[in-house]
Amino acid sequence: MDVSKTLDLKSKITLENFELMEWRSKKTSLEGSFNTRTATVEKLEIQLDEGKLRAQKITYDMSGTQPVSAKIEIEKADIRRILGPAVKEVYPLHAVLSGSIDATIAISKNPTITGETKLYVHDFFLDNQLLNQKRPYLVVVAAKDVDLKGKFTVDKNGIRFHQVEAQMGGTKLSAVGSVHTTKGFDVD
Repeated sequence: MDVSKTLDLKSKITLENFELMEWRSKKTSLEGSFNTRTATVEKLEIQLDEGKLRAQKITYDMSGTQPVSAKIEIEKADIRRILGPAVKEVYPLHAVLSGSIDATIAISKNPTITGETKLYVHDFFLDNQLLNQKRPYLVVVAAKDVDLKGKFTVDKNGIRFHQVEAQMGGTKLSAVGSVHTTKGFDVD
């Protein structure tokens, strides 16, 4: 009898004060299952210093050939805390996010994430500061409350976005562009 073909595990895991690379959470709770064909996250909740991330029903095909789809709900979370190891690249960007992100992750040697977002952005601003470098402080752009929706792609080169609409009060802006890991911001 080949036991590996009948393997079926279910688990609930809770981690407190969890750190992985530059990601930190006060509490991370995961409920899921695993068998020889799939790994499924039934429920995931990450409590950051401030804010939460939640996801449900994420299934990974163990063959590694199928993309993974996820809907992530965000509740009052700092964008720099969410992005963890990418904090150096996005350090000038400040925002507290609430809303949802629907994403598909192509698993490969060079993974790619594509998706769509509908977010409420509170206290958004972009300044001229760099991580661990002192310079005179300058805010480049700021907005108190923004409704943001659009499509994006994330890969090893950075973030590309298109069909983005930002609404602030009676003003509506559209944008396309990218934030490259070495070239910086390019937004139209």
